[in-house]
Amino acid sequence: MSDATSPRRAGRRAGETRTREAILDAARRRFGEHGYHRATIRGIAADAGVNPALAHHFYRTKERLFTAMRLPVVPSETLATALAAERGRLGDRVDEHIGEILVGTMLRAWDVADVRTAFLGLLRSAATSEQGVTMLREFVAGTILATLARAARLAAIGPTVQRYLTGDLGQS
Repeated sequence: MSDATSPRRAGRRAGETRTREAILDAARRRFGEHGYHRATIRGIAADAGVNPALAHHFYRTKERLFTAMRLPVVPSETLATALAAERGRLGDRVDEHIGEILVGTMLRAWDVADVRTAFLGLLRSAATSEQGVTMLREFVAGTILATLARAARLAAIGPTVQRYLTGDLGQS
């Protein structure tokens, strides 16, 4: 049978499609530049080069699209890798430098444009949306703080947080 006379199969076309990923990439940029409330499905779809109906097909709502976004890095893995490297270099003294390691790792991640855009979208959305606040809280607790707590063996984190909440910040 020639191609002209062969029956066409219904459903998704053969081969890998990047449509879903293109929409997510556009959403990261749009949420990063405009925040949750000012970003629109129509604008995201335009940036991705697709019809807004296709974005609705994959994600149904702007909120679902927002929650489907993922950071282009896994912060807990990035931090764990940095801590392991420093533990190899510093041994048990790594606990004395955990703050420096955290800040250095986060600043290096911030230098990556895709990471910065995703974080900015999350921060801006947290300021204007309950969903954004929930995502930010879950992100910080589940990735950064959990990784730090494991790495520092909970030694100095509790007293330090307590001092920031109730103590004299001039004390060391």
